[in-house]
Amino acid sequence: MSSGVTVLKFTSPTCGPCRTIKPGLEAMAEDFPNVTWIDVNTKDDREGYVDKYRVTVVPTLVFLKGGLEVGRFTGANMAMFYTLLRKALAA
Repeated sequence: MSSGVTVLKFTSPTCGPCRTIKPGLEAMAEDFPNVTWIDVNTKDDREGYVDKYRVTVVPTLVFLKGGLEVGRFTGANMAMFYTLLRKALAA
């Protein structure tokens, strides 16, 4: 059952912090299977998410609920990612 929450994970293959947090984000996706996770490679964004969400720095996670942005964080702070995800799920 879907929670209505989507997380857009903006990363780049040349980004060191992105590679560092990748295992943590994979674990997070396993912990929250009811959340839709979308990986966005900023170097090859065919869907136009980078422009739509005005992402200029990676890693950035954008949290959506019902299609509306309810949170965003840029950086490699896993604790903040969990905090924002829980907030989105509670919204």
